[in-house]
Amino acid sequence: MSSQDRFKVDRFKIDDAGSYDSFAEEFDQFDEIRQPVLRDLFASADLSGCGRLLDIGTGTGIVAIEAARRLGPKATIAGIDLSDGLLQSARRKAAGIWFLKMDAEALGIATDSFDAILSLFALLHFPDPKRALDEMFRVLRPGASATIALGSAPPRLSWAGLRHRIARSPDLLRLARGRLLLAPWFLDRLLREMYPSDSHGEETELARHSHVRGPQVLSLMRAAGFSGVTSRWKGYEHSFDDPERFWLVQRVYSSFSRKRLSALSESDRERVKSVFLERCRRVLAGGGRLVYPYAALFVNGRKR
Repeated sequence: MSSQDRFKVDRFKIDDAGSYDSFAEEFDQFDEIRQPVLRDLFASADLSGCGRLLDIGTGTGIVAIEAARRLGPKATIAGIDLSDGLLQSARRKAAGIWFLKMDAEALGIATDSFDAILSLFALLHFPDPKRALDEMFRVLRPGASATIALGSAPPRLSWAGLRHRIARSPDLLRLARGRLLLAPWFLDRLLREMYPSDSHGEETELARHSHVRGPQVLSLMRAAGFSGVTSRWKGYEHSFDDPERFWLVQRVYSSFSRKRLSALSESDRERVKSVFLERCRRVLAGGGRLVYPYAALFVNGRKR
């Protein structure tokens, strides 16, 4: 990688982590959205005999804190992230867990150190996911496993994907009739319409391609050395009756919207929000719904 490309990657990491700093408290306002995925992450993981667990992209610490609750006080739990704001929130909530500022693509951790790795919705933030997976493989002891959850469209050739598409098909009619707004696409699209830009600096390459990222991640896991790589996909949905909350969930969870809004002036941000809220109120007044459909692909691999 050239020095210019390395600078761009490092700049992306700094900007991406910094975009979360002022939203740490808001992340913890949406437990009703996070908890179902958290439960399924742990249901997918093999933590038998785990005494040392690493949480990659810990954010405000929800995975690490739940791991500590499940594994007990004798277990060593560490969570890493690059966002100072998110790490400060995590440290305030939990004692006895090591919350460290660290780059997932260059872990300052000894080889064969951990019995398990968990990572919830973090991989899409890494410019070089292969390098991050290589590092996860390196720091796991032989026989240990990694469980990674990432946002993903349903697998095309699967029963889960077919059932999902059938269940969501009525939404096409509701969208056409103006009786449905979906997060985060509504705010993302609104920003692209109101403030178009050729920049793609808000998301990584992997994050921009939701329909193919699943197979890519499975392939990257195997290339990193993981064996027995398996995956399962699950969809979720949460409805909102408060336009302000619907705005906030997209402002917080959409990397594109969070960064694009942060780059605007305060008056322009207020203009976007005003248009957004007015549209939401109009949809609700007409008997429509504000819905956040989201999903996770849970990927497991073991270091032999």
